[in-house]
Amino acid sequence: MFETITTGFIFLLFGVVAGLGVDIALKRIFELESPVDEGSSSTLPGIAEKVSDVVSQLAPISRSVMDSTRDSLDRAGLTMQPATFWAFRVASAAGFIAAGLIASVFIGGPKGLGVFAAMVLMGLAVPQLWLFNERSKWRDELDRQLPDALDLLAICMSAGSSIDFALHTVGSRMDGAIARGFERVANEASFSSRTEALLRFAERARVPSLTIFAASFAQSERAGGSLVDIIRDQAETVREHRRLKVESEIEKLSSKMLFPIILFILPVFLIVVLAPVVAQIAQTFTSLM
Repeated sequence: MFETITTGFIFLLFGVVAGLGVDIALKRIFELESPVDEGSSSTLPGIAEKVSDVVSQLAPISRSVMDSTRDSLDRAGLTMQPATFWAFRVASAAGFIAAGLIASVFIGGPKGLGVFAAMVLMGLAVPQLWLFNERSKWRDELDRQLPDALDLLAICMSAGSSIDFALHTVGSRMDGAIARGFERVANEASFSSRTEALLRFAERARVPSLTIFAASFAQSERAGGSLVDIIRDQAETVREHRRLKVESEIEKLSSKMLFPIILFILPVFLIVVLAPVVAQIAQTFTSLM
């Protein structure tokens, strides 16, 4: 019985490793991860484009699915084409299905079917999990960088620059998600309303601090108030909100550490403390008998 369980676990592990290997290869092909070798950076886009074209022909994407995929990628701060992500989803599912078939053939029986079903679910879930992870990282980066971006906006406007030039300055002087976001706002403001572009950015990101800033900016611009004062006040508010959030997370660490302490550290501590006592009691009873 033990040998059967061990064999099943080994084959299940083999299937998972094979599926993850396929997933890593697909991520490299579709540029979901930075290539390690600089020489391969010129070949990967061509491979990804060819694979996307083939998958789009075999499994065409509808207009509604394309719009939904574009919206999901936009809300994660990604510039990837919807067809590329759709191709990655199809290729990931196919790769995990192939790995599941190989593992099920070796395992056989109900366990093989269970491994195959698990691999199919992983193939469907991995692209979405990756997208959710990218969205979470993008939003956290926006929340972290927003106070510095607002300070730079206020400095530029205090020096006499226009708000459009200040937005371009943030995009060129800073790095990361906030720079790309403000640069996009500045580009959209050139052919539409600046307030609407900023509100669209806040709606895509759905970061509370950015939403509050966009709403305050829009209200101040409609009322004709001082944008510099509003930006400075929002920078202090966002920084204070960020500080309170970090303090709240620190306060939660004590309760989060309670479970691993009880589950892992406390039993070991009791064993170390009580083992000599139990051994001595057992030796005493043995000598009396």
